[in-house]
Amino acid sequence: MDLAISNTMYTSRHGPHLINPYDQRSIDEAFEQWFLPYELAPREAALLATELVISVPYTSVGLIGVRSTWARLGVVSPLTIVDPGFEGILTLEIFNASGNFIKVSPGDEIFSLTLVPAETGTKPYSGRYQGQSLLTLAKALERK
Repeated sequence: MDLAISNTMYTSRHGPHLINPYDQRSIDEAFEQWFLPYELAPREAALLATELVISVPYTSVGLIGVRSTWARLGVVSPLTIVDPGFEGILTLEIFNASGNFIKVSPGDEIFSLTLVPAETGTKPYSGRYQGQSLLTLAKALERK
């Protein structure tokens, strides 16, 4: 299933920032929101959201990858796993590994979702990103 992206994205603010994964303020201050279309610069990363809510059955695991044409243009993305039972807007990362600017527009189908069977007895996802309805930055980790 191809996944179209919404009309907003986050990129890192200019200049290096120290991001503490346990401090929400440091996460929030490191990113800047933009509206698409956007020209992704060489070696620039962005967080994008799916246009539609995704619902993964309890019996499946979702694997997200970059569609072939986008990969051939130099767009890469880390393997993203969508847990059984997840429901909501997905926030996904892309990185422009090319030396060229790449135009990203709302509705572009950059990602593909593949569902594979989950192991029997897998617990449904109930984490802090469940039900998200907007592009979402990382939520600070809690110290244990």
